[in-house]
Amino acid sequence: MKNLYDVLGVSKTASAKEIKKAYRKLAKKYHPDTCSEPGAEEKFKEASSAYAILSNSEKRKNYDKYGTAEPPTTGFHSNNHAAVNDIFRGFGGGFEDFFGGSSGPKQQKGTDIRAQIVVTLEQSVTGGEATVNYDRLVKCSTCNGKGSETGDSKVCTSCNGTGRRTQQQGFFTFTSDCENCQSSGKILIDPCSSCKGQGVIRRHENLKVKIPAGVSDNAVIRLKGMGNQTSSGDAGNMLIVVHVAKCEEFERIGNDIYGELHISVSQAILGDIAKVKTISGDVKNLNIPAGTQHEETLRIKGAGVKNGDHVVVTKIKIPENLSTREKDLIEEFQKIRKDQ
Repeated sequence: MKNLYDVLGVSKTASAKEIKKAYRKLAKKYHPDTCSEPGAEEKFKEASSAYAILSNSEKRKNYDKYGTAEPPTTGFHSNNHAAVNDIFRGFGGGFEDFFGGSSGPKQQKGTDIRAQIVVTLEQSVTGGEATVNYDRLVKCSTCNGKGSETGDSKVCTSCNGTGRRTQQQGFFTFTSDCENCQSSGKILIDPCSSCKGQGVIRRHENLKVKIPAGVSDNAVIRLKGMGNQTSSGDAGNMLIVVHVAKCEEFERIGNDIYGELHISVSQAILGDIAKVKTISGDVKNLNIPAGTQHEETLRIKGAGVKNGDHVVVTKIKIPENLSTREKDLIEEFQKIRKDQ
């Protein structure tokens, strides 16, 4: 008997999560309905048997100790009717759910489409519009999504109209989607020339997107019904991730906008009123108090994003190339300060 850990490709110390992940990968790879490789069926059976034991804490404990799922005193007993569905139930559903199936023809839902846009910091604050160019699947207008201009069809002989195929593999019974009819249970007699019987066609879209004021970096804009459509007309959504480009002049932190203001030594010492440009483009008056220090923060209330502030970080400019008179005055000022 092969080592069950080797069958799943995991170590003996693997966690339950690692064992489940390894089995799921093998089950998808070697499932008889989807894999035509030689020996795929046997590998699938081996993986299923290994997982049935190693996913059960008690059986795994016995296997590690005795080399079998049951203690030697009781022998190994296999329940022929132990549905493989119980194995897949550990993933949150039955075998059919694991492979995307259900009983009867399956009604598909339109898939979502994801896109990205880049906006400036100013646009993210004030809002605006952007255009997204993308392709999506839409209901075929030639056949109205029926996949056939006449709508005539016949029962699929592979699944007998159920949309599902059932196969017996030893003790196990497996049910999967019918690939012959795409789970519809029917085969079109005269496929549509436009969509080749798919019921949907690919169409290019130029979509104008409204950028809400105050949107943050990595925010997602959800546009309902603008994703891929199915043949019935049901559509997924368009999910647009907004990236805010870096700005040399301003930086956003929360709802506050930070910017630098260069002031002179005299402005810092004596105080002044400065003109400050905000993120909205408006110019505001800012009171610079006397004695303002280098890299001190001053705020203009409500001039940021939504209820945030515009925060000014002061940068004091040190004058260069002083004249003789200027040097004399500064030296005199320094002497006075020392005297104090």
